[in-house]
Amino acid sequence: MRTVFLGSPSRFCARALWGCLDAGYEVCEFWYGHRTPRRDWRGDRQLGWFNPNWSVSAALRRHKISQLPVPPLRTASELWRRAKDLGATLLVSAGFPYIAPAEFLQMFPGRAVNLHPALLPDYRGPKPILGMLYRDDVDRCGGVTLHQMVPEIDAGPIIAQQRVPWNPQGFRHWEADLGRATYALTRTALPTYLHGQIDPQPQIARDDVYFRRLDPESLLINSQLTSLREIGRAHV
Repeated sequence: MRTVFLGSPSRFCARALWGCLDAGYEVCEFWYGHRTPRRDWRGDRQLGWFNPNWSVSAALRRHKISQLPVPPLRTASELWRRAKDLGATLLVSAGFPYIAPAEFLQMFPGRAVNLHPALLPDYRGPKPILGMLYRDDVDRCGGVTLHQMVPEIDAGPIIAQQRVPWNPQGFRHWEADLGRATYALTRTALPTYLHGQIDPQPQIARDDVYFRRLDPESLLINSQLTSLREIGRAHV
């Protein structure tokens, strides 16, 4: 199944990408946000030298996958034609910064999926890990969700979830646990779903499930230090 993968140079995305490849799906192109900082790609390449299974760059290099910086999909209809010309029949997203519009998703009926590093419907949005850490909510909501993509952010029916409670050895160990869960969902749950053996379940409508960012006052320890700056940079 030819696949367009929407992602970013992050460890979370790398494990999803490797899971997709190991499941036997042909990734014909990797799309990422055109404003992705160069330092993110540099760090990803450096990680690939030591542990390629956690690097997007290493996966692209090994499988000879071309990569393309893209603007917001709602403003770039030429990308829809590109996906069609590539013969793509599956759309997989992990850590991609832009929303896929309805017209684009209609090209992949039932075959557009996203991986989100929290147990939806809690902590929708681009900063779920930062939100869970700030609210000390990891044991309740830590995990990974595989869900269908819809035009609303992280609101599609849930295909599968894997809980990842806090690892007492620290953040990096917990992040590694998240990566392993992401790989497992992409490697096993995604093929099971695509073979028609999983019936996605609509998310329960609730208030206060979306988390975007912390206000500057919440980050302050004192006038010189901020509490979550480094954790925010160390996203998966």
